[in-house]
Amino acid sequence: MTIKTKRYPNATTKQLESLEQLVVILLELFNIDKTDIYAHAKIAYKDKNSAEGVYLLEYLRNKL
Repeated sequence: MTIKTKRYPNATTKQLESLEQLVVILLELFNIDKTDIYAHAKIAYKDKNSAEGVYLLEYLRNKL
């Protein structure tokens, strides 16, 4: 599965798998819930219409 973004190259399957593994470790390490993860564009945006990180966040929330 690849995730398409408008500004960056598509994430590869291997990158998505690595991201998922990292996030699982961080969730456990910091004892947080997946609902405590935010897309970069939603908390530190330059353009209010930016969707940076939103696709990856949706992918993660569906996988975790």
